[in-house]
Amino acid sequence: AVALLRLRRPTPPPPSPTHPPPPVDVNLSLNYESHHNAIYRSDVAQRSSMDSVLFSITSWTFITILAVLLALTAYAVNIASENIAAGKYHTVSLVARINWVAGWVVFCGMNGILVWFASTIVMYVSPPAAGSGIPDVKSYLNGIDVPGILSFRTLVAKVLGSVGSVAGGLV
Repeated sequence: AVALLRLRRPTPPPPSPTHPPPPVDVNLSLNYESHHNAIYRSDVAQRSSMDSVLFSITSWTFITILAVLLALTAYAVNIASENIAAGKYHTVSLVARINWVAGWVVFCGMNGILVWFASTIVMYVSPPAAGSGIPDVKSYLNGIDVPGILSFRTLVAKVLGSVGSVAGGLV
């Protein structure tokens, strides 16, 4: 299948000053087959065992830092959702002591405001943050470059949208 895709796309001529290169399609498949690359194979052949050890240590260090940052982000989402929900239920219980209909209206209103906040953040800050993100990551790992799924804006929108939707009672 990869050979057929390569046959359909002719290699463009080198760019010249008079003819600029054609625009790049953002949905083209990425080529992750680096082991078929002669330059990569020659680079690997020239590496020493110490280079391999340093590369392994660097990779594991990066993965560990990434895991710690992910855990801290998940903890922050959990704490923020719990605190907002606790404040919401405290406010509703105070109002419901006076009038249960007013308590119900306050409960629905606060949930509506939180869900509106979450959906507005996702809609206007980063639309790729909508949904679970699993299909986006699966397509990225299969070589399709989906614009914006791994940006910092998407992370912020996903975190704020998760906080608002969980505290608003959507989960």
